[in-house]
Amino acid sequence: MLKKIKNQIKNQNKGITLIALVITVIVLLILAGIGISMLSGDNNILKRAGDAKDKTELESLAEEAKIVMSNRTIEKTTMGTNSKTLKQDLETGISGGQVEEITKADGTTKYTDVCYVTKNGKTITVYEDGEVAEGKVSIWKGTTDIECPEFKKDEKNIWNWYIYTAGQLKFLADFVNNGNSLNGTENGADLNDYVNDPSIVTMSTDTTIYLMNNLDLGARPGEGTTDEARWATNPDSLKWIPIGINYNNVQNKLGTFEGYNHSISGVYVSREENFDGIFGNSNTIQNLTIKNSYIKGKNYTGGIVGSLASGMIKKCNNINTTINAKEIGGGIVGFALGSIDNCTNSGKIIGNNTSEDSYIGGISGSAWSSNDITINDCVNSGEINGNGSKLGGIIGRSQAHVRILQCTNNGKVIGKNNTGGIAGESIEKIEKCINNGEVFGENIVGGIVGGSFGTISGCTNSETIEGESERVGGIVGNISESSKVEECNNSGQVIGKGKYTGGIVGVIPTDSQDPSDKEPYIVSKCYNSGKIQGTTYTGGVIGTAAQYKSLIEKCYNLGEVTGTGNVGGIAGSFGRSSRLVNCYNINKVTGTNNVGGIAGNPYSSTCEIKNCYNIGNVSSGTTNLGGILGNNSNSSTIENSYYLEGTATLDVGSGSTNSLAKNKEYITQDFVTTANATETIWKVEAGKNDGWPILNE
Repeated sequence: MLKKIKNQIKNQNKGITLIALVITVIVLLILAGIGISMLSGDNNILKRAGDAKDKTELESLAEEAKIVMSNRTIEKTTMGTNSKTLKQDLETGISGGQVEEITKADGTTKYTDVCYVTKNGKTITVYEDGEVAEGKVSIWKGTTDIECPEFKKDEKNIWNWYIYTAGQLKFLADFVNNGNSLNGTENGADLNDYVNDPSIVTMSTDTTIYLMNNLDLGARPGEGTTDEARWATNPDSLKWIPIGINYNNVQNKLGTFEGYNHSISGVYVSREENFDGIFGNSNTIQNLTIKNSYIKGKNYTGGIVGSLASGMIKKCNNINTTINAKEIGGGIVGFALGSIDNCTNSGKIIGNNTSEDSYIGGISGSAWSSNDITINDCVNSGEINGNGSKLGGIIGRSQAHVRILQCTNNGKVIGKNNTGGIAGESIEKIEKCINNGEVFGENIVGGIVGGSFGTISGCTNSETIEGESERVGGIVGNISESSKVEECNNSGQVIGKGKYTGGIVGVIPTDSQDPSDKEPYIVSKCYNSGKIQGTTYTGGVIGTAAQYKSLIEKCYNLGEVTGTGNVGGIAGSFGRSSRLVNCYNINKVTGTNNVGGIAGNPYSSTCEIKNCYNIGNVSSGTTNLGGILGNNSNSSTIENSYYLEGTATLDVGSGSTNSLAKNKEYITQDFVTTANATETIWKVEAGKNDGWPILNE
C-alpha cells in the first residue's frame, strides 16, 4: 500500500514537471516574440539606437561648427575682419570634415557666406552669420527652379502641402498667383509638368502648408552705396515674386502657412506694385522667420507678408532684413486685418514717401478691423526711418478696433509728423508697452505714441524724445477725442524745440467744437523723472491742457524742467474748467516768464489747483515767478496747495503774497490731513521720497 502511494506521488510530480515545462516554453516563446517584434518594424530598438547615434553625431558636428563660428565672430570683432574665408576656417576647425562651397545661380561663382559640411556621413549647412542647420539647406537657382511639393491627406480628407525645397516654395507661389490653377506660371511653364497627379493639387482655407526645412532663395547683397544698389546686383532670375500678389487669389483659397520654426533667407523683392514680402497677401502665417533679405515695394510691404487678409500672424520674425516701403510697410506685415502675436523685428525699416498717408512700423505699417484685434507681445529692435508721417517702433498707424498690448521697442525711430516709440498714431488702446529707443521727429512726437485718440495705460519710456517743432511728450505728443493717459511714466530726456513740451503729454489741444457734453480728457497716476527741455508751454507732466474739462490728477514730476514762457513743474498751462488735483513737483523749474512750481499760467477763472505741493526751486530770467503759479491773472482757484518756503518768494508770480509757503512739517502733516479728508490719497513713509508726501497707490 505504501509503495502504491509513493508511485502515485511520483506520477503526480512528473505531471507537474511536464506542465511547468510547457508553461516555461510558452513564456519563452512569448518573450522571444516580443524580442523579435522589438528588433523589427518601424520603431524597433535597433532603429532607435541608430537614430540616437545619428542625432548625437549631428549635434557633435553642429557644436564643432558653432565653435568655429564663435571664433570667427571674436576675430572679426577684435580685428575688424577675418583672416580666412568661411571655408578655410571650417576646414581647419572641424577635424575630418569635408567642406563644400555652393555654386550660385549663374553656374560659375560661389557663395562666400555659406558652406555644406559633411562628417561621418552627416551633413550640416553653416552660414556666415552663425546659423547652423541640419542637412543641406535648399538654395533657389532662379525662376525656372520649380519642384512639386509633397501632398498628404489628413483625417478630415484635406490635402495638406509639405515643402522641403526652395523650388517647391516657387511651385506654391506660381500655383497661388495663378488662382489655384495648374494652367501655367508667369514664366510660361505648365505646373502640370511638375506633378504626377494633378487631382491632388488642391487648396482651400482649410489647407495647411508645412515648411519642413530652412530655405534660401539665393540672393545676396553686392557692392554699392545704398541697400537698393547692393541688392540690385542680383540677377533678375532671383527676384522673388511674392506668394499671393492678387488679393482675390488668396481670400478664400490660401490655407494656413505653418513655418515649423524654420527660416527663409536670401529673399530679394524689388517691385513698384502693391503687396510685397515672402507673401503678397495671405491668411494665417505662424512660426516663420525671414532673414538676411531685402524687400522693396510700393503699398503694403512687409518682411513676411504685404497684407494679412484674414487670420493672424503669430511667432514670426524678421532678422536683418531691410524693408523699403513707399506708403505702408512693416518689418513683419505691411497692413493687417487680423491680430499679430509674439513677433520680432531686427531689420531696418525705411519709409521713402513724404505723403501724409504713409504708415511705417517695426512690426506693422497699419492695422484695422471691424472686430477687436490685438498686436500683442511684439518686440522691435530695428531702426525705423522715414520722411513721411505716422512712424512707430511697433506700428505706424493703429486704426479702429486695434489694441496694442505688452509690446517693446528698442530701436531708434526717426520720422516727421506723428512719430512714436510704439505707434505713430493710435485710435484705440495702448497698454503695458515699453519704449527703450530714441525717438526723433518734427511735429507730434511721443515716447509711446505721437498722436492718440484713445487710451494709453501702464506704459513706460526710458529714452530721449526730441521734436524739431511742437507737441512733444515723454509718453504722447498730442491727445484728442476724450483721450486718457493712465499709470504711465517717463525717465528719458524730452526735448521740444517748439511749443508744447511735457514729461508725459505734450498737449491736449482745444477742440474745434464745444466739448462740454464730452467725457473729460484725463492724465492720471503718471510721473516723470526725465529732464524736460522746451520753449513756451513746458511742463514736467504736460506742456499744456488747453481743452475744456481736462483733468490732471495723481501725477508727479521728479525731473528738472526748463523752458521759456509758461513753464511749470506739472503743467506749462491749462485751460477752461481744467483741474490739477493731487499732484506734486520736487525738482527745479526754470524759465523766462510765467514760471511756477506747479503750473506756469492757467488761463481761465474756472481752472482749479487742489491738493498739490512743490518743493523744487523756481527761477526766472524776467517776470512772473511763483512757488505755485507763475501767473494767475485770471483768478483760478488754489485750494490746499503749498510750496516749500525758500524755493520762491511769491505764491503767484503775478501776485504779492507768500502765504502758501510752508515748512516740511506743515506739508507732511497738515497738507496730508486736509487732502485726505474724504479719501486716503496721500501718505508719508520713512525712506521714501526723503520723507515728503507720496501718493497712495
